[in-house]
Amino acid sequence: MEPDKNSIKEKETYTMKNSMNNGAANNYSNNAGGRIIMANGTIQTMEVFVDTVKGVMEAIYDDGYRISVEPVTKNNGTHFTRIAFHKKGMNISPAVYLDELFEAYQKGMTMEEVCWNVRGTYEQCKPKQDFDDTRLTDFNQVKDLICFKLVNAEKNREMLADTPYIPYHDFAIIFYAVLAKSEGGVASILVKDFHMKMWGTDTQTMYSLAMENTQRIFRGSIQPMESVVAEIMERKMDAEDSNKFYDMAVDTEDMMSMYVASNYERLNGAAVLLYPNLLRDFAERIGADFYILPSSIHEVIFLSESAGIGSESLKMMVQEVNVTQVDADEILSDNVYFYSRALDRVVMM
Repeated sequence: MEPDKNSIKEKETYTMKNSMNNGAANNYSNNAGGRIIMANGTIQTMEVFVDTVKGVMEAIYDDGYRISVEPVTKNNGTHFTRIAFHKKGMNISPAVYLDELFEAYQKGMTMEEVCWNVRGTYEQCKPKQDFDDTRLTDFNQVKDLICFKLVNAEKNREMLADTPYIPYHDFAIIFYAVLAKSEGGVASILVKDFHMKMWGTDTQTMYSLAMENTQRIFRGSIQPMESVVAEIMERKMDAEDSNKFYDMAVDTEDMMSMYVASNYERLNGAAVLLYPNLLRDFAERIGADFYILPSSIHEVIFLSESAGIGSESLKMMVQEVNVTQVDADEILSDNVYFYSRALDRVVMM
């Protein structure tokens, strides 16, 4: 989410997590008694699909709303289409991405299911109040909101042309301001060069602030792969651990285990690689150096060197997973990294 360079008060749009994934079917006829009635099975193109969803949303939200369809370029230069809800008197406009819903529609989801998915996502996550966008002009008010994330430097070369960043191996550390955070998603704005100029700050100051804020806002976590898959990672911060910014559940007797390092929101979680002491503490816990596999921008995988798998084999695995399993906008890197206890740093293999 990014404001127009010439108007910091431009209405903001943020992305919400879809309550269902993917969608499928055809034109609506009317909105009777709150129930969407439509025929299914005839839409062939994304353009018609988007127009249909937009028409249904306009029929449902006909009073005090403007519904717009917006193309957007995301991470790694990928392109998507989203539908935004502009409520009169609100300066935050939630948006739902339609690309995965169109894919699901092509696989059998009905248009009614698609539209209830879009509506449900919006209703779950719509903002309760305006964001005070005057805060974005005052660095003293925004500095506690600045966080960082890792992206692939080469794949984002065009975006980085006017975006402050710090090189880190083949990554770029970039900055964003968290405007709102809830179970439905995070509203944020990418920090651009004109923001830093307006704020009168520099990249190193941004990095120092982001280091503190990211750990505080997005608590880190290292968990066994099995636990992550099973979705049993609901933990509360104990009082005795309140000075730490990550939790670690490690079975030191099973060195073949893979561990997922991320944050509890599973959002831009690869940035935990930058958290002070996290890598060192993990290495000490398992008593070994370890490989770092860039699963996506949202998480990385740790594997002990004692597992006996060579870096070339791991690199081939990462590349295959990126091609077959990871969405194009979430790929972090095709490379493999290694944490050395002796050097206390990460090296790219």
